[in-house]
Amino acid sequence: MDGLRLSVVAPVFNEEDVIENVVERWAEILRSSHVEPEIVLTDDGSSDGTPHILSRLKEKVEFLKVVRCEKNGGYGRALQTAITHSTGDYIVTIDSDGQFDLSEFKVLLETLRTENLDSVTGFRKNKQDSPVRVLADRVLNLIIRVLFGLRFRDTNCALKVCKGDLLRAISIEAMGYPAPTEVLIKLAKSGAKI
Repeated sequence: MDGLRLSVVAPVFNEEDVIENVVERWAEILRSSHVEPEIVLTDDGSSDGTPHILSRLKEKVEFLKVVRCEKNGGYGRALQTAITHSTGDYIVTIDSDGQFDLSEFKVLLETLRTENLDSVTGFRKNKQDSPVRVLADRVLNLIIRVLFGLRFRDTNCALKVCKGDLLRAISIEAMGYPAPTEVLIKLAKSGAKI
């Protein structure tokens, strides 16, 4: 992986309780991964201490970029903004709440490269969310299978690795929760190998 430019992108909204630990952990993983790293976070109008923490982190993590939106525009817009500001050959999309282990990007990227794919999506073994959200994801997966023929275990999983130029060419319209599913649908419609 030496010389490979990798961008990790994520939306951030009111994550003052976890964001410092999450970003420091990501930086540690990336520094030991033999890549040219970049972390691009969109602070989507946080009203807690998140902006201050991110400002402090920029002094400690030299490859951290923070794009600040004054008003909350939703998950999809924040994700799109982070992707647009990324420069990596490959992009890892991930949530900023610490639910995912960034080190798993290595398995996804290796699969992408050895199988000559354009994108690889993860799935959550034990989703840490409310029963309503878990049910909503299951219903969404079923709808996506029927309407679009995409047979992935967890279409709305935020953890994905994609070729950078391909992902930057997609426009995310969903403002909220189904944005990762929209990304998969649009990648598939573009002819990408997922």
